[in-house]
Amino acid sequence: MRIPRVALLLLTPLLALVACSPTSNEPEAASKTERPTPATSSAGLVDPPFLGVDELWGREGLGPWRGGQLFHVQGNLVEVWNDAGNLAMRQFRAPASGAGLELVWEGTHAEGYGTHLLVLGDSIIQFWDNNGRLGMMQYRLRANGIGFDEVWATANIGEGYSTRFFALGNNLIQLWNNNGQTATIHYALDTDGSGFVWRANQTHAEGHGLEYVAYGDSLLQFWDNNGHVGAIQYRLRADGQGLDEVWGDADLERPWGGEFHVIGQDVLQLRNNNGRLAMVRYAPLAPQGFAAQPEQPDVGTGFGPRQLVVGSTLVQLWNANGRLGVLSHVREPNESQYTWKGGVDMFAPYDGNFLAMGNVLVQARDVNGQLALLQYGLAGCYSTPHLTQYGYYNYYNMLNAPALNLAELKDHTNLAPVYMFPQADARAPETVFPALHAAGMKGLVFLWGGELEDGHGKLITGCSAAEKAVWLPKWTALANRLQPYVNDIGGLYFEEMHWRQLHGYYVDKHGPMRTAPVSPDTVLADLELTNQRLSCLLQQVRADFPNTKIVLAETPEIFSGDLRGIRPNLLCKSCVAQVRIPKEVDFLGTYFYQADPSGFRAASQRVRSSCNTWSEWDAYNCLENGDQPACIRHAAQTTTCVETLDGYQLSDAMQAKLQPPSPLQNEQRLFAIPASNTHPAANATERAQASLARRSLLNNLYAMAANNPRYVGLFSYYWAASYEEPLPEPGAWLVDENGLGRLPLNNPLRKRYWDVGRCILPGRPL
Repeated sequence: MRIPRVALLLLTPLLALVACSPTSNEPEAASKTERPTPATSSAGLVDPPFLGVDELWGREGLGPWRGGQLFHVQGNLVEVWNDAGNLAMRQFRAPASGAGLELVWEGTHAEGYGTHLLVLGDSIIQFWDNNGRLGMMQYRLRANGIGFDEVWATANIGEGYSTRFFALGNNLIQLWNNNGQTATIHYALDTDGSGFVWRANQTHAEGHGLEYVAYGDSLLQFWDNNGHVGAIQYRLRADGQGLDEVWGDADLERPWGGEFHVIGQDVLQLRNNNGRLAMVRYAPLAPQGFAAQPEQPDVGTGFGPRQLVVGSTLVQLWNANGRLGVLSHVREPNESQYTWKGGVDMFAPYDGNFLAMGNVLVQARDVNGQLALLQYGLAGCYSTPHLTQYGYYNYYNMLNAPALNLAELKDHTNLAPVYMFPQADARAPETVFPALHAAGMKGLVFLWGGELEDGHGKLITGCSAAEKAVWLPKWTALANRLQPYVNDIGGLYFEEMHWRQLHGYYVDKHGPMRTAPVSPDTVLADLELTNQRLSCLLQQVRADFPNTKIVLAETPEIFSGDLRGIRPNLLCKSCVAQVRIPKEVDFLGTYFYQADPSGFRAASQRVRSSCNTWSEWDAYNCLENGDQPACIRHAAQTTTCVETLDGYQLSDAMQAKLQPPSPLQNEQRLFAIPASNTHPAANATERAQASLARRSLLNNLYAMAANNPRYVGLFSYYWAASYEEPLPEPGAWLVDENGLGRLPLNNPLRKRYWDVGRCILPGRPL
């Protein structure tokens, strides 16, 4: 078979393809015959399509930017770079939670750095030119999965050096041009997985070309036959001694040009057709060979400089005015062609390096000299499949919109709010529940404010007959309104019951303290009163709704003892011990704040163990009394007695309040509320910082919740999820806890909060 010589073909100003072949007169290896059709049109689909792309995870500050080569080695992201002439590596892998990537190892090897590297199984193979001879080194993943060791090396394996290598299973194929003809050298991995042995050096009858791709146990060659595509398949021999040509077609009757990608069992040819992306699918035949499907001269997108395979999807990366755009091309089952399924603006800068890791796309970026990694993948389930999410939609939209599209809302959340307090529309359950039922959704019923509390926010639900005579009729009226919809209630939600008990100590949250300081005994007594009244109330709730989940959210301060920000203005370790969570509570949660993208910090502090259990800085003069470690005079003096409470410590403090599992009651579980916020007057720098903090907060919360079986998941506070501008509720920006209400609807960070309830795991749903 003769492969004609081709000249340089310029595809775009950014991408040039060189394809050349010899002028020798080899015999044809396979004659052109009538082509059979592929055995099955679904062959080659390997995993769910990369559609509805979302940012799954991202983190900055992962170490100095190296700008090295990225490799995917058995679930690990490995970066290799030149460290002063030596080969350096660092390894990232998913933590136990499955959320994102973490640095687990970094090392520098004594060998010189070479740019020709290849992944084979659990190893990275380095090739180098030793005065014209081929030198090789193998860096293998350690048995414990952390770190790479040099396990084998040779300065001269006995063959000349060339620059093209392919991995076929546990075999290395070295490709070289032997006077215009395709020549291959076969090296097999040794039986113990370390080192390679020479198997065969072959010069094939076919001419040498530049388009070769690894395909399972075969090496595929494509060349330009007078403007048409020709192809050859070389397969590993059964005796393990080199390659045999098993199939060839000198003219597949498809235009030559472009690049070739393997997706499962398919091969895709992509070429620039006057600025548009043209595509040909070559479908596998049994037992070997390929059938060319009709060319699609314009699949609907332009030809770009970056096309790569992510799982079973062809992904195009494009520059959307400096931002990263992702276009997905997918072949559905029983379809013969790949079609464009749409594009997503990722709202991330278009720069850095990209790598496919299974069905996840990884971007490595240089951010102020530090490495940032981002993962993109299927929207909804993210990278923590154990995690259940909950969220609720803007209640005011639900109640007042003339024709709310609940079917669309259901795509993003499985719960919607139903408020039962005087400030809410009196028709709330009667208005909302029928619509939720028709859409197959459930309501999360908020039961705080007014009916069960006094004017200062204190519960009135005592257990004495006299107290019950006041509040029980009010509760009964609420319960009677809810009973017709009991099967549509996803949970009964009580919020900040202990915090509200302490809420009334000051005239105003930011105003002056009352003349008489609140004594420790008063605070402890009020917390105990809340314990009793909350328990009495929830006993009644459980009696009236025996199968409905009871949800309680408290402020972080209740679990930390730092009450300076909620009117008592005190630090109180004793208060933490005083708070009890009734056994009727199914799910207990709190708010997690993070203002610093580099740390997982809650907006709480606590008294150090060396300090008094009690201090009220406006009630004591610490300097005059000489008892600085025991009490806090003002903010400038808090460093002695106060320590930061990070997210994991806050979680531990909350978990310590759960009662041990008992056969007599359901196991109590935890949930976390992401609550990073931004004021609308913030400048661009502050908003950018807050965006990074939100991303970091979500990453940490996903990891924490997915790695702890006591967590039911995350609760997304998203009151201002509105299609309307301006927002329909006065001050809605302020109750949008995450400051996302004014981001574009397709912004990945907004979607990540909004796309809730898609990954419900049996055993964890509310």
